[in-house]
Amino acid sequence: MRMNAVLLGLSTLAFVVIGATTTAADPVSASTGRTPSREIAVGRLGESFSSIWLVTLDGRQERRLSGRLDSCCVAWAPDGRTLAFSAGTAGVFLIGADGSRLRNVIKGRLVFPVVWSPDGRRIFLSSSEDDDWDIYSVNRDGSGMRNLTPHKGEPRVDDGEDGEFALSPDGKRIAFIRKPAIGRVPLEIWVMDANGSNKRNVTRTAKSGEFLPSWSPDGRRIAFVMSSNGHQAIYAINPNGTGRRRISPASAFPGFEWVTSYAWLPDGQSIVFGRVRRLVIDEVLSVTSDGRKQERLASGSWPTLSPDGSMIAYEHQYATADGESEVWTMNSDGSGQRRLTVGSDPVWRP
Repeated sequence: MRMNAVLLGLSTLAFVVIGATTTAADPVSASTGRTPSREIAVGRLGESFSSIWLVTLDGRQERRLSGRLDSCCVAWAPDGRTLAFSAGTAGVFLIGADGSRLRNVIKGRLVFPVVWSPDGRRIFLSSSEDDDWDIYSVNRDGSGMRNLTPHKGEPRVDDGEDGEFALSPDGKRIAFIRKPAIGRVPLEIWVMDANGSNKRNVTRTAKSGEFLPSWSPDGRRIAFVMSSNGHQAIYAINPNGTGRRRISPASAFPGFEWVTSYAWLPDGQSIVFGRVRRLVIDEVLSVTSDGRKQERLASGSWPTLSPDGSMIAYEHQYATADGESEVWTMNSDGSGQRRLTVGSDPVWRP
């Protein structure tokens, strides 16, 4: 779920789980050894409230999993049996994939995003208090909440803001954005240990802002988006701040350019990303991690990659007569494009 939608209140967003039961006969990815995901969580507009539904992959059957909750930021537990989601200022809820055991584990907080630890025992989240965003960790039952980015007593920070973050694949480190002291660049990429210790500025950029950090599958690189003069591009850097390199090639088109979302392929050799140009042209692309080869895959935006890397879910925005988005899927090479359902913000089930 996108930060701007969360801050606007999420009064009409519903989440839908698109699915088909995985069986022993399902194929196994040759590259990862994992059975391809067959389910996706999707945001869908409602009239006055939002809820989570279970829908078959062909869209013919729907079953609501939760009640009247303004839901966003769906995150699957690593075992695929439980979903966590934010419900505006009501906090964070957990619910079983079968619709059982809906419980409010974190109450009274605006939260974005929600991320599970690799073992499923803890949840990491960014939460706002007094208009200041900090990163927290908490046990999955809501106990033991700890602020990992308190600003009191820290140098160079004045009304600091730590929002977007990414947990490393082994769960030991966090890459996050930080707003430094007044008068400096708005956003930079920092890294810390998962317990909040050893914070360090990675990018130290003088003229541009960085955001949307994402660890490579092997944890050796951090990708991020850098914004400068109306253009956004994907870069990568080592966690110690060395080896900075641009990945997405410079655009040949003048005017505004915006990276919507992106994801590493499991082998770490390529990145799939969405791009909007001049506010009206949206496309899904693939680029090698060394930045040497870029390929346009489809018209659309906000791509997300299946866990095994074989498929991409993405959006066609304002696709219906009512202005609603549609979720489409395709193979990771751009073939097999097909409409899945009305909705947005697709999240694959592990």
